Amino acid sequence: MTVYKIIIEISVYTPLLVIIVGVLRYRFLKTSQKRLFWMVCAISVNQLTSEGLIWFDVIASNLVFFHIYILVETIFITFVFSALMKSVVFNSVSRILLGGFILFYWAQIFRNEGMNHYPTYTHFVESLLVLFYAGSYFLKTFKEGRAINLLKESGFWISTGTLVYFSSNCLLFLFNKFVSDLSANSFILIYTVHAFLTILLYIAYTIAIQCKTNHSLS
Repeated sequence: MTVYKIIIEISVYTPLLVIIVGVLRYRFLKTSQKRLFWMVCAISVNQLTSEGLIWFDVIASNLVFFHIYILVETIFITFVFSALMKSVVFNSVSRILLGGFILFYWAQIFRNEGMNHYPTYTHFVESLLVLFYAGSYFLKTFKEGRAINLLKESGFWISTGTLVYFSSNCLLFLFNKFVSDLSANSFILIYTVHAFLTILLYIAYTIAIQCKTNHSLS
């Protein structure tokens, strides 16, 4: 098995780290951590279902499940950051943005006649939305001016993981035409880099689940 395939395979099973740690520590988790845990559970069920249907030749493509994944992830992440921020203004703005995203999500599906296409624009808009959430967390944290150990804050790891992962998604969108013209080997390399970033994202989520403190933003 090549290094590329090993990295891609590891990225598929990395979410299990979050689930295992979440189960062991569930009664100690804060609201944001519990929402993160359930988000990863929902994403894993969606992924395992698609992999199983493909394995048994029930479906030929998992694009439908990728659409579902984007919607589930965006909704859960919105509520994760709402719990982290504890801000009436942020909650109101995030709900409006989420509502706008859901309208855009369905508009793209009807515009492209179903879910059997790659949701390029939907994924890009999701990335922008999550980057806004992560940026809002860091901005408010630094504005507080209190001395805290960010490495022990679940919000820091959630925000850092999403910042790195979703910013890469934005770059892939911006260079979408270039990527589509690459050779098969070059595309595999880029997909491997994306898989590696997925591993980093779920490692960050795992650390966030383990954090025993949760920085209260007020």
